[in-house]
Amino acid sequence: MLNELYKYSIDNGISSKSGFKKKSIKAYILLSETGKFIGFDPGSSEKVMCPNIGSAAQGPTKCNFIAEKAGIVLGMGTKSNEITKRNFYLQMLGLAKVSEPLFAICERALTGKEQLDNMQTAFEKSKYKAADVLSLQVGEMRLEQSKQYYDWWDEFRTSRADNNGTKATKKQARCMITGALTTPSGTVPKVSGLRVVGGHSSGDALICFDKPAFCSYGLEQAANAAVSEKAIAAINAVLETMLRDAPSLAGTKFVHWYKKEVPKELDFLTLFNDQAFKFDEPDEPDEEMAEESHEVNKAALKSQADQLIKSIEDGIAPEKLDNIYYILMLSGASGRIMVRSYLQGSYEDLYNNFKQWFSDLHIVSANGKGFTRVPKLYAMYFRLLKVEKSTQNTSDRMAKELSGLDMQIKFSIINNTPLPDNVAMKALNYIRSKMLESSESSNENTPDTVACQWLKVWLNRRNRQQGGENVIQESLNQHNPSIAYQAGRMMTVYAAIQADALGRDLGAGIIQRYYASASTSPALVLGKLSVLSQYHLSKIENKAFVNRYERMLSEIAIQIGTSLPTTLNLEKQSQFALGYYQQRAAIYTSKTKD
Repeated sequence: MLNELYKYSIDNGISSKSGFKKKSIKAYILLSETGKFIGFDPGSSEKVMCPNIGSAAQGPTKCNFIAEKAGIVLGMGTKSNEITKRNFYLQMLGLAKVSEPLFAICERALTGKEQLDNMQTAFEKSKYKAADVLSLQVGEMRLEQSKQYYDWWDEFRTSRADNNGTKATKKQARCMITGALTTPSGTVPKVSGLRVVGGHSSGDALICFDKPAFCSYGLEQAANAAVSEKAIAAINAVLETMLRDAPSLAGTKFVHWYKKEVPKELDFLTLFNDQAFKFDEPDEPDEEMAEESHEVNKAALKSQADQLIKSIEDGIAPEKLDNIYYILMLSGASGRIMVRSYLQGSYEDLYNNFKQWFSDLHIVSANGKGFTRVPKLYAMYFRLLKVEKSTQNTSDRMAKELSGLDMQIKFSIINNTPLPDNVAMKALNYIRSKMLESSESSNENTPDTVACQWLKVWLNRRNRQQGGENVIQESLNQHNPSIAYQAGRMMTVYAAIQADALGRDLGAGIIQRYYASASTSPALVLGKLSVLSQYHLSKIENKAFVNRYERMLSEIAIQIGTSLPTTLNLEKQSQFALGYYQQRAAIYTSKTKD
């Protein structure tokens, strides 16, 4: 894994110079070429490469120079450690001025009382805060743009590693990343970009060795996990680059790359990007999203994600499939990077497995008009959450309720393997909760489409793993051998009969009263509903509808046979829900034709 990251960093020119780190600079102190204070200039939104002394900057005596907090640079702190840090900052400018004369101008400006007073007064009137990172600009030159101090900085860092407490060893060892002999780096710089998934604000370390338990064979610190300074700098640089655009979902960051460059329009793994798959509403996805016809949505085609989905569904294969993908699932914990999972595989397999995923999701629309399009992943995850009124952000709920499950789902898609049973349980709970709610909608008796897609994928993949074929088709299968599926169909007909007999505004109908118990114990419920249906049929004035419902019930009864099961397991409950859903869609289609 580390070697592949290193190769990618080198091949794509992402590697960082040792002892440097990209930082966000809030503002620059503007000085004339003679050192006169001019004012403050806002920094760029892009991070810039600056010298970095690592974790020592978090201590009470050291700080970074060129880019540091305003309170330290301008000497506005009154605590002893703040004063000590500023003295170190000025000392660094004094040492560096032998290589870059601009540092001498900055040192004079920051130590001269009149100039410093002007800076502090102007700063207090500005919009900036003491915790904002400042740098300096002399004339047209910003300090981090100079390269004249690079040799001095390397010498300073080397002497510091040899003399003051980093415990670097001069004994050579094999680098864990490159395999080459190297003098191990004394400390490993931290990586930024994991704060939203549990990471620390100051960054997180990929390799840690600060506990006695990590020491063995008399080795200390870096000698236990030997990496060269150049290699770990390259690793950190490429991770920070990838993490900036990596999607975060259910508490992890999804990082991926390819051995060979892949055009954006053929990068299937971008389909896991939660930004590409989010709705306009930040918290509550549109419940009717999946009710759309399969007709091409022109607006959706404008997005890269939808174009990619369509190209895969249509079987448009990329010309070159001889490639390898790499996936890292990362989160932060107590200042350390947690590698939740690592995966690599064939690009061709990835292409075929995504095609299978889209095929498994294919299902008739709830209104019977065509087929649904591929749902947004964010919307699909929403159907696995508990149905409750909560003020908590949906993404936070996903991170909590779907922790661990998210990774299993993504790997199921990537590897074309069965989904966890927990997916079916959560989808069924969502369906039952929604079915029990009273609604004025004409679709009140229809299970949620996206939740049914979860069940269809779960059932078919589970059965294929056991050597069988797909047990659930895209639309109604009147000859499905599952009695549970047929029982779900029968319940749909009873509900439709009641709705036609008593109208849509009947309040809590048989679905609200009986669906939950019928989906687990059909033998105890469907007999009672059969008696009720005779009463409801007598209320329907349109005899053509009565005859059609009677034919439906007769046909379903033949499929069920002489007895109904008293209890249904998870598999059968899923088949019951899908039988109900697909029969309901067929009834809508039939009514439209009539």
